[in-house]
This record gives sequence, C-alpha cells and structure tokens, in this order.
Amino acid sequence: MAFDSLPGLLSGAAVVVVAVLFLLLLFEPGLPYHFTPPQSANDSREFVNFLSAIVNARLFSAGEVQVLNSGVAIYAAELAAIRGAKRSIHLEAYLFLRGRIADEVLGALIERARAGVAVRLVVDRFGSLSTPNRYFSELRAVGGKVYWYQPIAWYTLKRFNNRTHRDILVVDAEVAFVAVPASRITGSGPPPITRRGATP
Repeated sequence: MAFDSLPGLLSGAAVVVVAVLFLLLLFEPGLPYHFTPPQSANDSREFVNFLSAIVNARLFSAGEVQVLNSGVAIYAAELAAIRGAKRSIHLEAYLFLRGRIADEVLGALIERARAGVAVRLVVDRFGSLSTPNRYFSELRAVGGKVYWYQPIAWYTLKRFNNRTHRDILVVDAEVAFVAVPASRITGSGPPPITRRGATP
C-alpha cells in the first residue's frame, strides 16, 4: 500500500492538508467592509481623515508631536485623552488582557460611551485569547462597538497568522497615539521604559 511507509503517510497527510486549505479558500465567507461617510463639510478635518483612510494615502498637516518615552507616561496620557473625548474614540490593540490597567481603560471607555461618545474597539483574537468576549459586555450595553480581529474559526484557519499588531488610539480625530508599548493593555501595567510612543 502507498501509506505503509513514513514518506507515504507524510505525502498523504500533505495531500489532505492542501485539500482542506483549498476547500477553505473556496467556501470562506468574505470579509465585511462597511463605512459611513461623515456628515461634516468637505473642508473639515474629519472629512480629510475619512478621505485619507478610504484612498489609503496619508495626508499631513502641521501639528504637534510629543515623544513619550516611558510606559507610565504613555498610559497616563492615553487615559487622559480617553476621559476627555467629546466625539469619538478608536482603539486597536493586539493585547487587551484583564487586570488593573485593562479595567481602568475599559472603565474609561464605558464612561465615555455612556456619555454619547462613539467608542470603537478592535482587539486581536489570538493576542487577547485569554480575554473572554463577556469582558466587553458592559461596553457593548452602553453603545460601544467591539470587534475581534481575525476571530478563531474554521474559515479563518488559513489566515491564522494574520494578526493585528497595530496599537493605535485616536481620540476625536485630533489626538493619536501610535507605536505604543508592545505590552499594550495588560493586567501587569506599563513597562518602566519603552522606546516608542508619540502623540501627533
């Protein structure tokens, strides 16, 4: 028989794996892509930001850049920005792990969503595997939107290693935190020193 030897078994396994991946490719649901055009004027900053995202071209204007080079400073500035949000908060993170820091950030997001601020959170499903979906129930209940990036399911297996390592916070389309600490929102709190972190 063809599978009596180890090479034959490996060949058979390889054929099965390729066949499964091919079937996943054929029957995988498409990725949803929706956007809502802003109601602001065409010469507003909000519209420029929207257009920049849609055409995938960065548009720059003169602005203030502040380098934050400690984890403590970054988290303090992020929390202050979240708590001061008037219109919108967009947060994307690879790690959002339960604990003191995560509870504080989540509490601030809930408070702002309850006040009518549009809160949208994207969390990587693999990076935050230990965080249950129910952890965000209260945020959803007050109107916040929570999305899992690449949820683990049979139809996402071929993209299993496609993770979001973006750590971005944008508040009111005016203040942004980029390249924040790799530990992101974790129960252990911020690291004492990080080499990156800025608010343009």
